[in-house]
Amino acid sequence: MKVSGSVRFGETRPTVYVYLARDALAHAIERVEDDEIDRPRTILTSYRTRALGFSVVTTREAQLEPGISITWKHVAGPLSGSVEAISLTVLKGGATIALYDGTVVARDRVLRFPPAAYFVGLLAKNASLGLLKGAQDAFEGKIPPEGDGILMDGGVGDIDGDGGM
Repeated sequence: MKVSGSVRFGETRPTVYVYLARDALAHAIERVEDDEIDRPRTILTSYRTRALGFSVVTTREAQLEPGISITWKHVAGPLSGSVEAISLTVLKGGATIALYDGTVVARDRVLRFPPAAYFVGLLAKNASLGLLKGAQDAFEGKIPPEGDGILMDGGVGDIDGDGGM
């Protein structure tokens, strides 16, 4: 299932990228230093997503393209084979738009049933857009940053689109 969305930030593209890249580093399976987000690299990450009382752990390769994009390839878990990307574009006046695009593939036989596959795609989209909305809220001062501004829970999947709040 193809999924997409976007979130506009009043911040510059490098500032938004650093925030999102630090979130990926917070989920790295092996320790990665913060200064390593300044160069292209791939890191292995683990995310726990909660929805409707269930908790799912996915392992993803996060490909960092400094200041431009982050692409997650699901390598283990119920969505292995799925690819999700956030690319950053500069708007007039220096603002940034984060464009989310993904192809969600459910590998579990039960999740491939059309209504279930649609629901899983919607949950994946909401989790990723929840990460972006959380970043937007942090930049706008609506929520206090955790630690040094990293979203520690990996974006909580929810079906009502409120970012798990």
